[in-house]
Amino acid sequence: MRKPNVAMVPFTYPDYPPDVVGRFIEASKAAVAKVHTGVVVTERVASLDAALSARRQVLESDPDLVIALLASWVEAPNLVACLRDFFHKPILLWSHTSYKEDGVGITLGAIPAAGVIRQTLEEMGARFRFIYGMPGDEKIAMQIASAVRVAGAEAGMATSRIGLFGYISMGMYTGGFDHAKVRRELGPEIVHLDQYMIMKRADAITDG
Repeated sequence: MRKPNVAMVPFTYPDYPPDVVGRFIEASKAAVAKVHTGVVVTERVASLDAALSARRQVLESDPDLVIALLASWVEAPNLVACLRDFFHKPILLWSHTSYKEDGVGITLGAIPAAGVIRQTLEEMGARFRFIYGMPGDEKIAMQIASAVRVAGAEAGMATSRIGLFGYISMGMYTGGFDHAKVRRELGPEIVHLDQYMIMKRADAITDG
């Protein structure tokens, strides 16, 4: 089975300390790389120009899964400009939460942004799954790994071909299927092969 292509786009906002935001983005890169090596990580997106540049990077990577990382407050128009072309693909929306420094709880606004982004994606019909937590959280690592496996399986199904010998027999109404629907919703192409091919090949086998 081929290795899934994964692209991660870090979204942020200019008004937050770039060193702090950068620290958590790097930790998130490491968390994703730990469960899936070779992930493509774009530049940070905090403006429309950066969104369009990151969009080109995602296009070039041809991902099976896009991870949209909310590292702080995020403006929805930037995320939409970057990812709208990929709304038909699986998207993992990952929001950071709060953290502590010297015993003080601090937030960069990622969870409030997630509320806005999540509803935006729902209203625009994007295919996404939402998770939240900080890098280093074992639960987050498991959820990322699961999303990668599912996206890889879906991409593999889209390029697979299934040979079909025979079809419904003995009055089994429930044995049928809609060819176009299987191709559209599950991905594989069904190739019907005549049963006479099996008979010919069987006849060609020697007794030895």
